Amino acid sequence: MPQYSKKLKQDLLKETDNKCFYCGISLEGGYEIEHVIPRSLRGSGTRRNLTVSCRKCNIIKLDYSIEKFKEIIKIEEFYFQKIGLLKGEIRGKSVY
Repeated sequence: MPQYSKKLKQDLLKETDNKCFYCGISLEGGYEIEHVIPRSLRGSGTRRNLTVSCRKCNIIKLDYSIEKFKEIIKIEEFYFQKIGLLKGEIRGKSVY
């Protein structure tokens, strides 16, 4: 796992207002540095291809392109609305 400088981490968090780049949840409880375009899809390891995400989004994203991942997020949001739960909740209790 690559080591990132403290300044880079601070800059990435500032860019997203301390929120997950994908779902917008607060990253106060922790975050992961994420490649927007996965390395497996020829994404670079440069600063321009890095962002911060919550653990859940990083796990779900795997090596999907950003377009495919946005489709998955939309399906998940629809499902949560349909069953009456807010995003990030299971049985009405926060999972974060």
